[in-house]
Amino acid sequence: MKKFFKILLIVAVVIFTYFLIQHLIVTDKEKIVKAVKTGREAIEQKDKERLIDLFSKDYEDETGLTYAQIDSIIDWSFDYFDDFDIFLTKAEVEIEKDRGEAEFGVKVIGRKEEELFLLAGTLTAFAKVKLVFKKEEKAWRAISGDLPWP
Repeated sequence: MKKFFKILLIVAVVIFTYFLIQHLIVTDKEKIVKAVKTGREAIEQKDKERLIDLFSKDYEDETGLTYAQIDSIIDWSFDYFDDFDIFLTKAEVEIEKDRGEAEFGVKVIGRKEEELFLLAGTLTAFAKVKLVFKKEEKAWRAISGDLPWP
């Protein structure tokens, strides 16, 4: 009987350790998905610091949009709109060394007083977003992308 309890205890410890490791070890893909979700939450909460921290100071995309311009867009948007609703599709993430790429769909609705503005996407389709991330200071930050705004 003692042998049975020892085996049962060992099995329980192994199972517990497995689940603990699964929840404590976060992959780079999961970190990038979390960054995308954090961006959504930061916009909905109008938390500029959390949002801008997701972008590298070296951010520049193919259209010439830079970190400083994104900072200005965030300021203007948060001042102009009362609040936002963000809807995301599941992010598809690819990692290659210290770079990651996330593609997902987004719909952004901004409210100003009683008016609603569809800022990204359409009534029937999500706008496509592509962000390229780089690992900086133990965090994944966007360094370029294809964003759904002018």
